[in-house]
Amino acid sequence: MLQRPQPTLKDLNQFSMFTNLPENILDSVRKQSRVISLRRGQKLFRQGEWAKNSCFCLSGQLKVYRSTRYGTEKIVEIASPGDNLVGAMLFNRNRRYSLDCCAIKASKVLAIDSVVLLDLLSGFQPAYLNLIEELSDRFDALIDHVELLSVDKAKFRVAYYLLEQYNKNGQQKEFVLDSSKKHIASLLSVQPETLSRCLRSFKQSGIADSRSRKVWILDAKRLENMASGLDHAA
Repeated sequence: MLQRPQPTLKDLNQFSMFTNLPENILDSVRKQSRVISLRRGQKLFRQGEWAKNSCFCLSGQLKVYRSTRYGTEKIVEIASPGDNLVGAMLFNRNRRYSLDCCAIKASKVLAIDSVVLLDLLSGFQPAYLNLIEELSDRFDALIDHVELLSVDKAKFRVAYYLLEQYNKNGQQKEFVLDSSKKHIASLLSVQPETLSRCLRSFKQSGIADSRSRKVWILDAKRLENMASGLDHAA
């Protein structure tokens, strides 16, 4: 980890819980925070370590994962700028990281002592409620992900992910995946070869095409049907 300067107000405004804070509280958050620079492959935290800080992705990309007993990685989340890296651990008195976090590429992370953050936000109820709402949304997203992984067919998982990315990109028919296929495969609990096979099948069926990280949605309705299990053609 490299030098840890203070963040700018622009840095803080990437995160919903800090928007609309009174100027004095926002300035206090800024002064109590530090920016951590990570090289590609460098760990931010390890499972079991004391979780003193709340961390937020400022730039780059990080993977939050658990190492299995077989020596493999199971990615739980791929964090991009604007994402909270710790979540509900803010409210856990026995704060220890339950997962590992590592930079996929050169990244910057905003870190602030969790006790200090809660104390600052508790002085402004709207910000505290924003935090609760954000953590609730995060919990719902993780539940959705668990439900997705319970689906036996890999092509449904891949279709759901592509549909999610399609909607995230404003339903543009052409977009670039924000992570490598290797990491996406781990996130979806499929082998990279299985992911490639599903994408080839979607191309042959006229649903979606892809080259490297670039994706073209050819038939959004069929992709939606595939993600919901209504289309079994691919």
